[in-house]
Amino acid sequence: MNRAYLFARRVGTSGTVILETTRKEAVEIMRENRKKGYQLGILCGVSYDSVKRVYGEYAPFRKVESVSELLNSVEDDKYIQ
Repeated sequence: MNRAYLFARRVGTSGTVILETTRKEAVEIMRENRKKGYQLGILCGVSYDSVKRVYGEYAPFRKVESVSELLNSVEDDKYIQ
């Protein structure tokens, strides 16, 4: 079964922040955060390792544990590496 992964990335940063979630929750978060200065999207795969292999153009990935951590990583300059 495919899992849904919400990703966030911002121009000028290397890498992509990723969070395993449900597709429904990911779509809701994307709707709530439209027209921001970063990109949100959904990647699907059977596992986290599978997503990393298939979507290599988004790499390197940094997995987070919560929505707030995901959004803070692209909203706050202190999280940008």
